Amino acid sequence: MIDLASSQDYHTKWDHQCLALTQDIELRKGRSTDTFSKNFITAYSSLHIPSHLKERGVLPKNTRLEVVKVYDRYVHGAAGNWHLRVNLKILDGTYKDLEVEIPGIYTMHPSPLLFTHSTQKIPFTAREHLQPSTITFNSEYLTECAR
Repeated sequence: MIDLASSQDYHTKWDHQCLALTQDIELRKGRSTDTFSKNFITAYSSLHIPSHLKERGVLPKNTRLEVVKVYDRYVHGAAGNWHLRVNLKILDGTYKDLEVEIPGIYTMHPSPLLFTHSTQKIPFTAREHLQPSTITFNSEYLTECAR
């Protein structure tokens, strides 16, 4: 039996790093499930947005966000894969302090992806091969904050 609640948090070079939006992004709200966090951000050009993610607002260009959690999640039963997930905390504006998930490689996430990593899908028996240190953020949407 696979324990879907066995998510593991990782420490990476991105811990507590500040990122800024390079364009306006949609903020969405949904139910918290194994496949999505309660709050989620998507690009305006996103495809395949699940119907349970409802529009909540807009995060304007230059909004700052802090990387607060890098973790894994196992999805799709015995034939599934481990996937890395990333949550950010909004640092500015109306939604300040709200934690949001950003779309990664997981197939249920809307595209375009806001981050990728070199080990996109790892089978159940190879979790130790996930490489959270290889996460890169999509520069079309996120950049490191100016110092």
